[in-house]
This record gives sequence, structure tokens and C-alpha cells, in this order.
Amino acid sequence: MQILLAILVGSPSAAERIFREIMTAMPESDIGTVFAKMAASGLPESPLCARISTELAGISRDTPTATATSEYQRWCPTVARYSFHTRAMTSGPAPAGTP
Repeated sequence: MQILLAILVGSPSAAERIFREIMTAMPESDIGTVFAKMAASGLPESPLCARISTELAGISRDTPTATATSEYQRWCPTVARYSFHTRAMTSGPAPAGTP
């Protein structure tokens, strides 16, 4: 998921909390709702989540975009392994043959 990768690369220190929020959200929820909830939370990541929510809404209007939280939950552990900030969130060692 490019959105998760963009979060990880653009704000690696915030990615861990954002990924954890995604992982604990209801799988059947909309990812926009997850980001909106974080935007309203008053956490240090709130401004970033507000911007992500706005950008995601704009992208979704023009391009078919996965919005099911379950899709993001599926990819969080894989994407998390690419940063020292989130590596502990991985579900195990990388599959054989992957970088």
C-alpha cells in the first residue's frame, strides 16, 4: 500500500502510532474514519492524520482507492519492516526471497 509507505517514509517517527491505530481499528471500518479519529485525538500525530485524511479523500474522488481498514491492516506488518521506527511491529521474519 503506497499510502502506508508514504507515511513511513515521510514521517517515520509518527508511523508507529499511526500503524498501531490502524491495526487496532475495526477491520470493517473505513480508513478515512481511522485517520479522522486520530486527527481529532489531540495526539502529536493529529495534524499529520488530518492532512492524510484530506489527501486520501481527494485521491479517492479521482482514483479508485482501497478504503477498507482491513486492507491497511493486512499491509501494515509488511510495510513496518522497512523502518527502524516500526520494525518491532512486523509479524515475523521477511519471507524468503524478499529484500
